[in-house]
Amino acid sequence: MATSNVKYECKVAINDFILASILSDPEASSLVGSIDNGTSSSRFLLITSAGKILSTAQVEYEQCFPSSSPYNGNEGASCAGWHEHNPFAIWDSVAMCMVKTVEELAKHGLDLSNASIVKAVGITNQRETTVAWNDRTGRVYYNAIVWDDTRTAETADMIMKENKQPNINPQDVLRSKTGLPVASYFAATKLRWLIDNIPELQRDLNSPEERDHVRFGTMDTWILYMLTGYRRSVTEMENNERLAHIGGEFKTDVSNASRWLFMNLETMSWDESLVHAVCKGSNCWSNNEGIVSVPLSALPKIVPSADCTIGTIHGIPCSDKGSIAFKNVTVGSMLGDQQAALFGNNCVLPGMAKCTYGTGLFLLMNSGVKPMISTQGLLTTVAYQIGKRIGSEESDPSP
Repeated sequence: MATSNVKYECKVAINDFILASILSDPEASSLVGSIDNGTSSSRFLLITSAGKILSTAQVEYEQCFPSSSPYNGNEGASCAGWHEHNPFAIWDSVAMCMVKTVEELAKHGLDLSNASIVKAVGITNQRETTVAWNDRTGRVYYNAIVWDDTRTAETADMIMKENKQPNINPQDVLRSKTGLPVASYFAATKLRWLIDNIPELQRDLNSPEERDHVRFGTMDTWILYMLTGYRRSVTEMENNERLAHIGGEFKTDVSNASRWLFMNLETMSWDESLVHAVCKGSNCWSNNEGIVSVPLSALPKIVPSADCTIGTIHGIPCSDKGSIAFKNVTVGSMLGDQQAALFGNNCVLPGMAKCTYGTGLFLLMNSGVKPMISTQGLLTTVAYQIGKRIGSEESDPSP
C-alpha cells in the first residue's frame, strides 16, 4: 500500500470550437466537471451549461491479479478470480486527470486557477469495489477488492448458512429488505472478507480506541474523502508510506449504498440488522464487550445523488508549485456508474430502460418510486435521488 500503481500517461482532448466560444466571453461561461472512475481507468470531463463537452482526460491504472496471498487459506493455494485495485492508484488517476485538464487548458488560454467558472463537480464510479482505512492514522488496511472479484463466493455461502431460514431460498434471506440476493458481487461480502482476514483491521475493530476510526467505502466514498480532505504532514508518514487524507467527507449516495446488502430500501438507510446478519459469524470478534458486528460509524453517511451539500474540494496541487486546482469547488453529485448511465440516457419515467456495454453488459429499467421485489432473479436497486424533501433536513426516500 506504500506506492501507487499509476504507470500510464494522461491523455487530454480539448474541443477547440467550444474552447473558442468560452474564451470569447469567459465571464459569461460556466462549466461542470465529471469524474468517471471505471474498472480500468479514470476520466475527467468538463461540460458547458449547454451540455457540450469542452475537454476529456483519461488515465489507466494497473489491475492487480494476485497469484498467491497469505490470506488465501492453504499456503500455495490459487488466487484465481481475485481482482484488486490499489486505492491510491485510483486517487492518483483521478487527481492526475483533473490537474492535467487545468494545465492543458491553461496552455490554450483558459485559466481555471480562478475556479469560479467551474460551478460543481460530480462523481460516478465502478460500483461495489470496496476499500477499508483508518481515518485517524490514514492507513489503508488492504487493496480495494473489485466488484468482479470472486474470492467472496465462499463468503457469500457462509453468510447464507449463518442466516438460513425455513422455506426461503438461501440467496433470498436478505432480499425482502435489500432487493438483492446474497452474492459475491455486493460490497458487504467484500467487507466480510476483509474483517475475516486482515489482522490489523480485526485489531482496530476490537479496540475501543480505534473502532470508531475504521472506515469502509466504495470508490465514490473514497474519491470524495480524498477530494475533500487535507493532505497529511510528512512527519506522519513512515518509510514513504501513502496515507489517506484527513478530515474528508465520509459519504455515499443512495444508488451506491443500495449495492451493499446493508441498506433497507424502505427507509433508505443502513439497517443494523442487515449489518449484523452479514458480520455476526466472522472470526473477527474477540468477544470484547459482546461486540459481534461492524459499527454503523464505519459506514458512510447516505446522501441524495444530487445535493449541493455533499462536500467541497480542498484543492489538488498542480505541477507548478503554489497552483491549486479546483479549490473550494462544490461536489454536487454522486452516482453509481450504471445508474448514472440510466439517468444520463434520460430514463426518468417508469418503463424506460438502457443497456450499456463496458467491462460488463448492464440492462437497467426505471420501475418507479416504490421498490418492486423480483421473483425471477432480477435485482431491485435505487436508481437515483435528487435533493431533499422541501422543508426537511431528511432525504426524500423516493428515488
